Amino acid sequence: MDTKDKKKKKITLFKIILIIMILIIAILASLGTALYLNKKNPFIQKKLHHIPISLEVIHFTQKIMIDIYNDIFTLDNELDLINQEIQRIATIEKQFPDQEKIIQPEKKVWETTQKKLFDYSKKLSSDMLVLYVSYQVNNQKGMELINGKKNLLKSELSASIQTAQELTQRIKKNTKKNSFTILILTT
Repeated sequence: MDTKDKKKKKITLFKIILIIMILIIAILASLGTALYLNKKNPFIQKKLHHIPISLEVIHFTQKIMIDIYNDIFTLDNELDLINQEIQRIATIEKQFPDQEKIIQPEKKVWETTQKKLFDYSKKLSSDMLVLYVSYQVNNQKGMELINGKKNLLKSELSASIQTAQELTQRIKKNTKKNSFTILILTT
């Protein structure tokens, strides 16, 4: 009877291990499928928040001009940081309204940069739409137009990103310092 119990325990343990292994394989297979589909169609979760470019044009840009596509999302992320900083400054301004001599010059720098980048993003959107429509109407002529304007678009985008990063670099450094300070205070 003791041997039967041992055999039953071994069989039960074997069944449990087998079920766990099957579950792990199923989970890995579903994760692999999700990653494969996401690589096949990476637009599932990517959305621009500040640059008014339609989804079709974004898809087109990724297929035809991947470096421009990446830069567009970089610029959009920088605009996110700029908006957050303007909101942070506005909060401080509400808390300390009598300190406008300190707050206003800094706020103006951020708002001026934001406006410049928003104006550029509208121009970029218009330029990208022209390229997209040209390509849709006539692939060959569209590619000629793209090849003629790609370098200019890239340099304008790079200049805009650099302008934004000159300001947002301070935020990124301060965020690291502040998180370190909080870590020290909580330990």
